[in-house]
Amino acid sequence: MTEGAGAGQFFAATGVIDQITIVDTRDDDTGWTVSGQMSDFSANGGTDTFSGSQLGWAPMVSEDTPSFADSRGTTYDQVAQPGPAVSPNAPDGTGLGAGSVLMQSAAGRGLGIAIADARLRLLIPVTADAGRYTGTLTINAA
Repeated sequence: MTEGAGAGQFFAATGVIDQITIVDTRDDDTGWTVSGQMSDFSANGGTDTFSGSQLGWAPMVSEDTPSFADSRGTTYDQVAQPGPAVSPNAPDGTGLGAGSVLMQSAAGRGLGIAIADARLRLLIPVTADAGRYTGTLTINAA
């Protein structure tokens, strides 16, 4: 980063996660939430690490099922909402290290198919030793 808060302290990288599809066919239509949490990044056999809070995202819902009626005439209208944008290395220090909502649908609005992805931003501390860093972004649906 060459300007703003953190200038000269991080290398920045961007990307996009693959699309995530939720198919909800449950009769009770209780709604659902898809969330993600990033582990720490590590390299060189785990001796070099930096926090998963250095990763942030901007979720986007690209598709949800339009209104439809079942064979009994009950109408369903899915509304999938993106979760909030999460800044990497935020002032509260959480980023995706603490987890965040990718997309969600409220009770009575969840039946159907929804698709989302997220734009990613990673801030790599300039103090990180050279190496091939890996980490795990865990996605949960509930």
